[in-house]
Amino acid sequence: MSYATTRRFVATTTLIHVLLAAAPALGQDDCDSMHARVSGLNLDNSAQNRFIHSFPLSFRLTPTLVMGLVDSNVTELRIHDIDETTPLVDLAKYTPHLRSLEFSTRERQPIDVFNTFRHLKVLENLRIINVDVDFSRVLRGLRSAKLSGNAIEDLAKHVLLSKDIYDIDLSRNNITALAAHTFALCTELRVLDLSQNPVESLPYKPFFRNSKLKWIKLSGTRITRLGPEHFAGLGALKSLTLSYTPLISIDPFAFLPLKSLKTLDLEATNITAIPSAVIQNCGLTHLNAAHNMLHRRSSLPPEVIALLSGLSQLKLDGNPLIEFPPSLFLLSTDNFRLIRQLFQTMTSLPVWTEEPCTPYYWAMHLRNRSSSYRQLTSSWSEERMEREGLSYCREQYEWMIEEMEIYRDLEKNSGCSANRRLRSAALAKKTVLPCEGNSTNTTSSRKHGKLAVVETRPDISNLLLASLIANVFFLCLMLSFVCIILCYGNKDRY
Repeated sequence: MSYATTRRFVATTTLIHVLLAAAPALGQDDCDSMHARVSGLNLDNSAQNRFIHSFPLSFRLTPTLVMGLVDSNVTELRIHDIDETTPLVDLAKYTPHLRSLEFSTRERQPIDVFNTFRHLKVLENLRIINVDVDFSRVLRGLRSAKLSGNAIEDLAKHVLLSKDIYDIDLSRNNITALAAHTFALCTELRVLDLSQNPVESLPYKPFFRNSKLKWIKLSGTRITRLGPEHFAGLGALKSLTLSYTPLISIDPFAFLPLKSLKTLDLEATNITAIPSAVIQNCGLTHLNAAHNMLHRRSSLPPEVIALLSGLSQLKLDGNPLIEFPPSLFLLSTDNFRLIRQLFQTMTSLPVWTEEPCTPYYWAMHLRNRSSSYRQLTSSWSEERMEREGLSYCREQYEWMIEEMEIYRDLEKNSGCSANRRLRSAALAKKTVLPCEGNSTNTTSSRKHGKLAVVETRPDISNLLLASLIANVFFLCLMLSFVCIILCYGNKDRY
């Protein structure tokens, strides 16, 4: 067996990456030979020549074997396929500058790897796969921890003490519970992955102190209920993944704290309708509701869809939809990619065959739009509709459009629309234009770069006062008429 060292030149990197892979058990002569070769490794550590060194190691990970790395200033180390027979050493003695470390096994095994890196003072990134590890001892001082596929169980008993950590991956463990204090000290946390864990519920305000979190993944858990208390403090969250979670109840205000949410993944969560909770997220651009139980027109409520005017992607594939939802006509046709995606999705759903008017609804809705839309629906012309005896589709389409008009007004008067108008007005007031002066000062003005802020602020206080007086006068006049009518009525009785 050859154990020659493989070198690959990397022109741009400034780090030396050493990949260590444990080989099967070897004879004593082979091991001694390998130890001699590795202990004599001469890895070039000059600033001009940087290499990635890959070489196999036997199952005996000994100080002699690692000694060849002492003079190489190793900053990244990966050790694969270790097992319970692999003697582990204190890496701080041989690679004190190690910043990134990875341990992995092919199958989950109870191996105590903590003592190998506990004294590494500059270690920032740690990845441990399929190794049963006491993670509460591991995370202090780290900035990134990848601990997927281990045997971590009850997070409620632990408090993570790493204040600088920004990325935690705890996916594919056996986590059944977590507490409000679990991540309370991780104030710099940006990414948290708890997917594929048997967590059945979230505690009260579990992420209240993680105000910088941008991405949370809870897919593949057993969470059944969501409320606003579960997301309190997550005003900066951009992406929330809940796919393949058996959700039963979503509070109408569950997503209210998520003011910055852009992406919401509800794929395969057994929902029968788009939850009204999503209307709290004015900035939502991506909504995944694929592979659920959306089957009626009521599954896409118009009062919800109307308030999602900012969507750029809406995934509905894999749903047993058998009725055409007219609420889709509330989505802006300015986004061709979104409409094309929905149209193509419809062709794969049962509604395409169960309701034969479906393609003609789209054709009539997009006929007067751009040429791209006309080309998209060109196969379903009015002549074909008449020929197939579906002329009634036109009346149904007109009725649906009329029915949706009230919801367009709802969108215009919504809080999201008001916020957008306020932002637009604020930007308009900040319009900056060059000052207008006489011709003699033009050169001077340009030289000094003088600018003037043009603001149109009409004085409306007098108008408001006049309107208020008119309303009061009109109210008094109406009351006078009522009193006169009542008086004449009483006289007639007597």
